[in-house]
Amino acid sequence: MAFAAIERARTQAFIAIRASLLDFYAEIGDGFEFGWSSIGNNTTFANLEISRIANCAPKSIDDVSWLTEWNDDYEFSHARDPALAKATALKMRRWLSFFNLGNGDNFCLDTSLHPSPVLFNQHDWYDGG
Repeated sequence: MAFAAIERARTQAFIAIRASLLDFYAEIGDGFEFGWSSIGNNTTFANLEISRIANCAPKSIDDVSWLTEWNDDYEFSHARDPALAKATALKMRRWLSFFNLGNGDNFCLDTSLHPSPVLFNQHDWYDGG
């Protein structure tokens, strides 16, 4: 494991990276992935990909400004409760995504809390409420 890459990502990150995530990357490896397949008609294929930590940690507001939760003018007009949606979006600014499911959903750490709980971000939550 390249500890220098982890330290570089931590020092350049716009959002704080908690020690628990740094330990996770140090233990399993930065950019780790594996996959498997099985034989038969009803087979499953799965893979596990952990992005490089430098790719998870935004380094500036420019890295995240395209995300809805970083758009101060977004009105959440399609949400059932626009005020709650806006409050949720503001909380999400402290979330650090560390595992992407490939469909836009991802697992995040809430860096505003310590210890940082793991949260599931369903990317289209604000589309319909």
